[in-house]
Amino acid sequence: MTLACRDAEGSIRKISTDIAEIELAELPFIRLGEKLQLTGTRVADLVSTGQREIDIATLQPTLVINRARHTLQIGDHTIYFLPVHLMLYIAFLRQKTEHCSYPDRSYCLECTACFRTVPDLSAPEVLLSMAKDYHIICDDSKALELARKQKDGMKQSMIRQYITRINRTIAEELTDEALHHFLKVKTERQYGSSRYGVRLEKSKIIIQ
Repeated sequence: MTLACRDAEGSIRKISTDIAEIELAELPFIRLGEKLQLTGTRVADLVSTGQREIDIATLQPTLVINRARHTLQIGDHTIYFLPVHLMLYIAFLRQKTEHCSYPDRSYCLECTACFRTVPDLSAPEVLLSMAKDYHIICDDSKALELARKQKDGMKQSMIRQYITRINRTIAEELTDEALHHFLKVKTERQYGSSRYGVRLEKSKIIIQ
């Protein structure tokens, strides 16, 4: 009995199975099981979904927030924020890094469990938490003034206004539009009340 095989030069040869030797080689592979959320049953669908998730993971550079300098550094891009805008933006980031609903998960992917409603963000305890960042962004006196003037929490109309201005600043200063999806404050519309948050992976966020 003969077996057709390809030799080192690429030519097809027939050899006798009596003298053929089969060796098993170990091939390295990358584990993607828990890192990708694959949907669909057809191979083409699984490949398409997997490629999309890999593209998302590789596209997102690390975001570095420098509170003292009022900047967002993402790759080679630097964005300057007004102090109060930066304070609110950091609050959205901390929802991901410190208040994640699923801390055991390494990747956020499509999860939006950390998104919050405007009434949630306007609570007095949330403002007190934001004031701690504002203290570093500005100084003690301005942080105390903020807490005193808005002791009942930040006005909801003000939060919505700041979200709009934050997104406008990102759109105007960040030339790489592919990153807008991950950095802008996104809205998840629900019946009765919308929820807001940032899509960037929590592992990509550094606050200094």
